[in-house]
Amino acid sequence: MEHIVLDQYEETITWTLSSSKTDPKAYGVTRVLGCMCGHPALPCPYHLAIIVTKATKKFASDSGLTSADCGALPLFHDGAGHAPTKSAMVSTFELLAQRCGLPLCSSDGARLYGGHTARVEGAQALATAGAEVSKIRIFARHSGDAILRYVAEAPLTSLRHDLGKFTASTKGSAGESKVVKDLMLQLKTLSQKVEAHEIAVGALVNFTREHRVISYVQNLETMAVHGLRSGDSSSTICGFDVGPRRIKRGVLKFLPGIIGECWENLCERCLRPEREAAIVLERVAVDKLANTPSKQFLDQ
Repeated sequence: MEHIVLDQYEETITWTLSSSKTDPKAYGVTRVLGCMCGHPALPCPYHLAIIVTKATKKFASDSGLTSADCGALPLFHDGAGHAPTKSAMVSTFELLAQRCGLPLCSSDGARLYGGHTARVEGAQALATAGAEVSKIRIFARHSGDAILRYVAEAPLTSLRHDLGKFTASTKGSAGESKVVKDLMLQLKTLSQKVEAHEIAVGALVNFTREHRVISYVQNLETMAVHGLRSGDSSSTICGFDVGPRRIKRGVLKFLPGIIGECWENLCERCLRPEREAAIVLERVAVDKLANTPSKQFLDQ
């Protein structure tokens, strides 16, 4: 209770949240929400907070608790002043679903409600209302991509709603079905591009985890640049020996970075992504040079 501050003048609720998986140093975070009574789809967090805090304060008063004891009570307690268990929360969600006439299990028998139900439904409600996924991720204190799974269906629901408005306003138009089909085709194309992008990013992340380069070393005999794997100073990623004898003979040179190095000198096995990126950059530079006014003047 002591983590909640209600501002009647601004009609806001400030909630100091404890540490989470994304807060290993236990700094905690603060979230502020204002009155949303005018929104057609979302509940008002400010006035709901007033109802909940009044109920908890009444429980403290009826139980003869001091103000300090009331401040230490869980905002959502189990009726006896204790924090509810996860199983009790799930049972509450299922009871609410039953009263709303909703099924408790999917067609394949899986339970539809769990400990993250409120988190998932909240994220989906915000996404359907038009909130950006990045802002939902910050608000939910979720740094990973799980939030994307939470809101996966929400944009489609919002899109269908928008399309429904569009078709209603253009009812009777000969090109109505074609426009809708074109929009759905564009959505499918964008979804495929996003999926391909996520796969590429995942592959790159895995590669960097497996091949962490902490420094670069150049073989002065061949001018080839190699990468050293984290925790291994005896050889490069491709297996090239980096022993004290070669260092003594001056055959090797350690480099702080590889910016400006020719792609031909980058080892195909140690630095494949860097080599491919350098090739692309060189092509871009050549194309840019070919289109400069000075080059066109010399050609003429």
